[in-house]
Amino acid sequence: MNTLNTLNIILGLQLTMGLPEIIICELGALVLGFTIHFVWNSKKNLHVDEPSQATGISENDNWKLKYYNDMDMQERAQQQLRERLAETKENEQILTIELEEARKELELALGYNKSHPAALKNMELVSRLDGNAATVPMKQNETRWDRWKAGFVRLFVGPLEDQRTPSAGTREER
Repeated sequence: MNTLNTLNIILGLQLTMGLPEIIICELGALVLGFTIHFVWNSKKNLHVDEPSQATGISENDNWKLKYYNDMDMQERAQQQLRERLAETKENEQILTIELEEARKELELALGYNKSHPAALKNMELVSRLDGNAATVPMKQNETRWDRWKAGFVRLFVGPLEDQRTPSAGTREER
């Protein structure tokens, strides 16, 4: 009994436990021991393989690379489109100049013969291409007296500067 009194003095309280409480405490101690043992050994044996940054490229870096590659491809495509646009504009200017020259040549041809079917057909095509109306140059109606005067002047004086046609100059050059 003397031992119990010292225990009461040391603990400062009195514990009274029966057989069921002792069995429950023993079972709790057993479960706690197994749990501590399992956690302790699992930490020693468990090796988590984390991906190392030095061995490969992360997924974020892959997305960045894909983005930059797509941007480069878009810039190349835009550059090609700009080059094609510049080439198309240049071709348009060349074709516009050629249409103007063709129109002038056809007007000259129709000045010689207003009813020439090929020249009329070509003038229609040129007017459709450039959007301007087809015009056939009309000479003023000359009376017989005006033609006789012009023939007389050409016979005795020679052709005048304002009566020479541009095709006369091309014949002399050939």
